[in-house]
This record gives sequence, structure tokens and C-alpha cells, in this order.
Amino acid sequence: MNINEILERLNLNDSILKEPKNLKTLNLLIRTFLQEIPYENLDFFHKEIPSFHLSSVYEKIVENNRGGICYELNTLFAYLLNELDFDVYMIFCKIKDTTYISASFPHLALIVKLNNKNYLVDVGFGQNVREALDIHNDKYLAVYEDIEYYIKENKSTFSLYSCYRDDKEKESYSFDLTKVSLPDYENIFSHAKKDDTTVSLLVSKASKEGRVTLNDSFLSIKTKDLKRKWEVSCENKYEVLRDYFNIHV
Repeated sequence: MNINEILERLNLNDSILKEPKNLKTLNLLIRTFLQEIPYENLDFFHKEIPSFHLSSVYEKIVENNRGGICYELNTLFAYLLNELDFDVYMIFCKIKDTTYISASFPHLALIVKLNNKNYLVDVGFGQNVREALDIHNDKYLAVYEDIEYYIKENKSTFSLYSCYRDDKEKESYSFDLTKVSLPDYENIFSHAKKDDTTVSLLVSKASKEGRVTLNDSFLSIKTKDLKRKWEVSCENKYEVLRDYFNIHV
């Protein structure tokens, strides 16, 4: 695996290798990753079980220009951060919305340690916060796409919350600081029945001012000043994947 090829996939040059390993650099990497690599569950939509080994994830995302789900996206991002000398490890989270993956399967996210602080980092949750969050700072609000994100702490457990405008707050997932590694999730779907992995198609990628999402049969585009949504026929879905997400399958 080539770190420069990963940076090229993110449209970054190798000057990032010389940047200080601080919060500013970390947030730049998070934003860039989310804007270049989509969350997509195409494999599950086609009732296929992907491999979560790093070499397979690298081939899929970097060499084949695909996206992936949390186990793939955060695995690759953890590798990138580690190669850039960030102190990073993986954690499991208990998600609240089980629309796209069954409640039987935990969500994979990351903890990055900077200046004796623990930051939640997540590039694999579809629409999500685009920066690292200090898990002990419950006063901080991160706002993206008109959604406020913040963390609440309860003893040794933490929860990521989101709140859209004046709506009620929503808990996205909860987690603790227990480390996990590939053996904890590499075979997580091996015993699942095909019906357990049947999900609605979801492909979503952030843009600088919004997001483009293919959700089942609807394509939506949101920017600061524009919201559009229209139905996509089955025969046109792969054209949409190519034109809006640069995914060729």
C-alpha cells in the first residue's frame, strides 16, 4: 500500500506529510476524506459481504475508486492517520438508527489522542460531523448542514447527539473507550443470513457547502442555497453513481 496513492485519492499532495500533527491538520484530513470518498453500501445492496482486511479495503477504495461502510472507511482512515504519526485506535459504537445496518452490528469509529485529549473521529457514518470532537467537552457545538453535533458524557460512556435547527435532539450512537481491532470485526457478517444484510441503497458524499445523496430511488442535492430531490429509475441508478459519485460498478 502506498501512502501517496491514498493522498492522491483524497486530492491531497505529499506536502501534508510535513504538516504538524495537530487538530487543524486532523480536521483538514477529515473534511477532505468526507468530500472525496462516499459512504456507500452497494455491496450489501447486492447481497455481497465485503472484506474488511486493510489490503481489500485499500483495493476497493483507493484503487477502484469506491466508497464503503464504517468498517471500511474508518479502517482506511485509521491506517492513514497512523502513517501520518497520529495516535489513533478503533472503537465500537452502539447506533440508534438501524435503518441501514441491523442492530446486531456495532458501528466502527475512531479515537485520536492529541495533547492529552481524546477526540472522536468518524468518517464512516454517512451524514455526520466533519471534525474531531473532544469527548470531554460537552459545551462545544459543531455545526454542519444546519445540524448541531455535540457529545454528552455519562461516567465512562459517551454519546454523540445531533439536533437539526429547532428540532428535538437525536442520539446518533453511544460508545466507550474500549479498543477494538480487525479480529473483532473481520468476520462480523460471516454468520448473517442474506436477509439480514438486505438494506436500502444509500450512497452519500459531502460537498463543501452541502451533500449529494442517493437514497434508494431518490437523488437529493443540498447546498447552502439549494435543495433538489428527484426520483431515479432502476436503469439510471448506475449512471447516477457514475456522474455524481464517480463510482463505476
